[in-house]
Amino acid sequence: MEHLLELIRKREAPGILVLDHKGRLLYCNGKALEMIPGLMETDGKGKARGSVPAEIVHLCAEAELLPAGEKAVLTQGEKSRCLLMLGEAERLFAVRAFAAGGVAGRKKETGCVMVLLEGVVEKHAYDFVKIKKKYQLSNRELDIIVNLCQGFSNREIAGNLYISEHTVKDHLKNIMAKMQVDSRNEILVELR
Repeated sequence: MEHLLELIRKREAPGILVLDHKGRLLYCNGKALEMIPGLMETDGKGKARGSVPAEIVHLCAEAELLPAGEKAVLTQGEKSRCLLMLGEAERLFAVRAFAAGGVAGRKKETGCVMVLLEGVVEKHAYDFVKIKKKYQLSNRELDIIVNLCQGFSNREIAGNLYISEHTVKDHLKNIMAKMQVDSRNEILVELR
């Protein structure tokens, strides 16, 4: 558990954007401004010129969080999408968008989208041969570990390996038992 707490302490606070149902910026925190400096630019008269990058607006529309047409009804739920963007100083960051529901006192059609911007940490090199031997993993379990280390979800792992999502979950349970951990995150911490 200490390893997991140490990992959490090393993480940066995310950048946060809140967009209205038309993709206009309602809010951004300081971290988001560091990652996307032009968000709050103004012209000489104090009028806002900055805009949300097209990639982020497109991500929200793809996740069906913003409308393709005129009307939008945003509901909180499981729909979300992720993309990688190259920010200032060639730094990669992950972008995830989620429906945040309606704004107090407004109609349903005016729901918001919350966008999280998180810096991507350089990938750690893993010695998968040693990992397989140390934890006595099968070839398939090692395939699961390799995909897990690349940040794939259970569904994505299932697609990559041409197996069912249920089978991925079963393999993860076996891996956790062999490694004596309780979660996917703890697997990654243990491997470091």
